Amino acid sequence: MKLVHLEIEEIQFGDATIKIQRARTNRVTHDQQQALTHAHDYYELHLVKRGSYVFTINEKLVTAESGSLIILDPGCTHKMVMPEAETEIISLGLHIIKEEEPRNFYDYLISCLQRNVRVPLMLEKPLINKLVNYYHAPARKSVHQLFHRKLEACEILTLLFEMLASDTDIEEEVYGNSFDMLLDVLVNDPKYTLREIAQQLGYSERQMNRKIHARYGVGLREFRKGLKKQ
Repeated sequence: MKLVHLEIEEIQFGDATIKIQRARTNRVTHDQQQALTHAHDYYELHLVKRGSYVFTINEKLVTAESGSLIILDPGCTHKMVMPEAETEIISLGLHIIKEEEPRNFYDYLISCLQRNVRVPLMLEKPLINKLVNYYHAPARKSVHQLFHRKLEACEILTLLFEMLASDTDIEEEVYGNSFDMLLDVLVNDPKYTLREIAQQLGYSERQMNRKIHARYGVGLREFRKGLKKQ
């Protein structure tokens, strides 16, 4: 299977520079020669758009079905085998470079990715559509197109990392033992809304609501109503 690398989108979040490398792949068929085992120095995202895909990752077989994503971490050896007559995939390279900045985005992004590598992840339709549209978009030719491509890349990264962090406790790793204490302070201060608490701690509102329920047994509004009665 031949990969043709096209454009690289570069976006910076605090101490992390993210480079998205778009790689166009031809449709692959069953009778094509299997790819040779290889590795990369960056993360590689493989979305199975149609069919089924088998990866050999560090000598273990992993099958990805239509609508699923496989994240390959830097250095892992892999090759691809196509069990069906015809399969379509979308491949993106993801370079994350640490910069000398005070914000800790880099550790957060790497933790999210490392918690989810080498296993099939089923994606929701909005993220699949954005990945497909971004992948198939024509090469940019103007500042206007460049601007919109960067916006599209930001939307994809936001949806992707929200999904990757949704079932983990990444922020607890970043904050250490102080996470619960910070949450207590923000929840007990009525000037902070749910959205503002989520922004302070790096969650989406949905994730933050779930965290509050898990810690206090009720939602933010019910919890504060209980404080007023005390």
